[in-house]
Amino acid sequence: GFARFGEAASVVGNGRDLGVPASLEDIVPTVLGLLKLPAPEVDGISLVSALASSSTDDPRAGEDRIRFTETDIRVAPSATGTLEEDHAAEQALQLFAVDDSSGWLHLRQTMIPTLMLFKERAALDATRVLAALPVAPGRHEYLLIDRRSGKGEVLVGRPSETDPQAIRLWEALHDHFGDELHEPIVVGPGDQAIFDAMWSETAPADKYNPQARAATTRSPIS
Repeated sequence: GFARFGEAASVVGNGRDLGVPASLEDIVPTVLGLLKLPAPEVDGISLVSALASSSTDDPRAGEDRIRFTETDIRVAPSATGTLEEDHAAEQALQLFAVDDSSGWLHLRQTMIPTLMLFKERAALDATRVLAALPVAPGRHEYLLIDRRSGKGEVLVGRPSETDPQAIRLWEALHDHFGDELHEPIVVGPGDQAIFDAMWSETAPADKYNPQARAATTRSPIS
């Protein structure tokens, strides 16, 4: 949301829905554009023209735009499949520490590699999302999902040439996240126990391990 005051108030308007794909990355270039200041080299785009226009058509922020998302710190559900305060706090105690000199709370440096292992990443356009899910150490399961119907498929590799939209998402995802992505794997019946053992070797069961803990509540893909 954007708000302006005084003589400039008319540029933004009153709670108008722009109707164009946007991202948190767009905040910096948009704010600097409203201030008529040059924007640095950033991933987002300026939405000033969309804010100033009575139309929602903006060629730089059209429906063909691909945006990216990734999880931050994942709090796994308890064994019952619910989020419980005590269980979430137990996980947080393993992740954070208080700096004695400043009193600031910060992530433990030793936990950052583990957190990176469990990140989920995705690329999405107007109609579909391609997600890379870490199902085993060093391997991702790639899901291509229709955003309208919620139905999708597991990709065993680069999409077929008959689906250029899916190829575009695949290439954009890999260009954006680079070596953070791993080879595709398909999870079959009985595989989860094997993967959980592999995760436990990477992040022991008594440490932060949302993948193994969430396995008890994971449902099959339909």
